[in-house]
Amino acid sequence: MSSRRGRPPKNETIAARERLIVAATELFLADGYAATSMDAVAAAAGASKRTLYQSFPSKHDLFHHAIRCFTQTRVREVELSVGDAGALEPALLAAGETILRLALTPEVVSLHRLLMGEARFFPELPPIFEAACWTPATEMVAGILRRLEVAGDPAFLAEQFISMISAEPLRRLCFGVSPDSEAERVAGVAATVTLFLGGCRAGG
Repeated sequence: MSSRRGRPPKNETIAARERLIVAATELFLADGYAATSMDAVAAAAGASKRTLYQSFPSKHDLFHHAIRCFTQTRVREVELSVGDAGALEPALLAAGETILRLALTPEVVSLHRLLMGEARFFPELPPIFEAACWTPATEMVAGILRRLEVAGDPAFLAEQFISMISAEPLRRLCFGVSPDSEAERVAGVAATVTLFLGGCRAGG
């Protein structure tokens, strides 16, 4: 007596999708966008190409989802570091220290190097990064500023805060300059928060 195979259970489908995203993220960050093929992702995830294309119809779509998941994990880590802090300065210190620590991890450095090296060949990459990475990160910081009733445009202030905290250290690390010590990073975040709060108070 023959039986027809139906669709896999929902939990198996979700698990397969998660394995594909993990494999894709690792390959994109290690090998770059151009060098990562859909075949390689399927093989690394132990999935069939049919399963891959059912979940992600194109490499563009796969990259978008991989970067979005990559960012969500890190945004959540910043949120947990801030917790329910009721005062602005401690909240910004916690957020700033976590943002900087995450920004200087090998994975984030690899992502920025990928974008710097391949964006001119693949113009679809910067919009993906903007939508899947930068926007969620700034919205998270804007939410903290909004909750603590900081005067001014929360979205604009959030962009300035993240840039002040991480842009220069990340630039140096992407170019191979040795990172600051942990003590220097903590001191740098504290000085940046003081400068940021001074600007907010002057603007308010």
